[in-house]
Formats: sequence, structure tokens, C-alpha cells
Amino acid sequence: MGQILPVTANDRVSIAKITSITVPARDNEADDELRQRLLETANVIKYGGNVADYIDMTLKQNGIGGVQVYPVWNGGGTVRLVIINNEFDVPSPELVNEIKNIIDPKQYEGKGYGLAPIGHSVTVAAPTIKTISISMKIVVDNTTTFDLAKENINKMLSKIFLNLRKKWDTLVNARDYNLTVYRAAIIGEIIKIDGVVNVESLRLNGQDNDISLVFSNALQELPVLGEVNVNG
Repeated sequence: MGQILPVTANDRVSIAKITSITVPARDNEADDELRQRLLETANVIKYGGNVADYIDMTLKQNGIGGVQVYPVWNGGGTVRLVIINNEFDVPSPELVNEIKNIIDPKQYEGKGYGLAPIGHSVTVAAPTIKTISISMKIVVDNTTTFDLAKENINKMLSKIFLNLRKKWDTLVNARDYNLTVYRAAIIGEIIKIDGVVNVESLRLNGQDNDISLVFSNALQELPVLGEVNVNG
């Protein structure tokens, strides 16, 4: 937003401004993503419909923010791709169908008329939302008010869950997916908020336990922030 200048001087332009954004955009690649891609390229060859190849071909499509690949999920020759959109949220049915038709068109499934190799029957799906409610008790000092601290906590929690979803498709040991919502990590971020001096009795879905998301052939969970209850 704001004033823009031409790269090459142009005397006919007196002033130019960006006044509104009609379609939100996302950088194709951040510095850390580029670094990770280069490191992965050195270790894994994308070829012939292996996992790295499916990750690469899916992430290149418009609107995709992440993908999990489950090979041989329903027998030989089957591949399951679970995708999220570029806002790191559950994709629309339209996006799921679009990616399916690009990778392995329904009417020619397994025949190699999409990006998938011949003989690969590809299923494209959305993850299942795992709603996580959070309750806690906080202590604030005289530099803030309880209401302001509560507002900042809600903002912080939204940011924490967005960052979790950004890591959702990270492979562990190049083969498995693993993501846990840690109570200690949440407390550590909240305690950084100005005026918050202590966090007590933080519970996830009413329990004093961390929550490990389920990633299996049958179920793939995506963490979403639910109800937040902050007491003083």
C-alpha cells in the first residue's frame, strides 16, 4: 500500500499509488523455503513418481500451501495427496478437484494423462480439522490491563497455530509426518507478551497434556484454534 515509483524514470508519471488489494498474494518462496529446497535437492532426486516428485509437482500448482504424500495407501499403485491452500488452511472442494485433474484426471485415472506416471491411481483430499480449545489463568502487572492482555493472547495464539500449519507437511527422517501442539511452547510465547507475568493451568481441550496430531493413511489432522478461555 502507498506510493510507488517506476524502476525507470518516466516524466509522464506524476504520481502512482497502490490504493487497495483485490487479490491477496503470497511470495512463491521465502528465504528459508529456498534454503530448504536447495538442501533437499542435494539429498533427494525427484524422479518417476517418487515421494519427492509428488511433493514437487503438487507444490508447483497455484493455490497450494502444503502437501502430504501417502504412497501405497490403499494397495499397490495408489497414492494419496493431502493438500492445504496457500493460506495454510483447509482447501475448497474446487481446489481439491482442480489438483486431482492436473495430477491424475478422474476420467483417465491411472492412465498417465496427468502429471502422475502411468499406473498410479492418485487420490487428492483435504485434511481433517483438529480443533483445539485453550483455557488458562494469567497474572498481569500494572503496565497493562486484563482485557488488553487477553486481546494480545488471542492474537498470539492465532499466530502460533498459523506457524504450526506452516510446518504441517514437514517430513521427519524423509518418511514420516509428525506435529505436536506443546503446552510449554504456548506458555513460553504468551509470557513474552507485555504485562503478562505468569500463566497457570493452561489446558488443551480440557486436558493437561500436549496434543500430537494423527497422520495415517486413514486420517490426516490439521490444527485449528478453537475457543480461547482466559481467566484472571
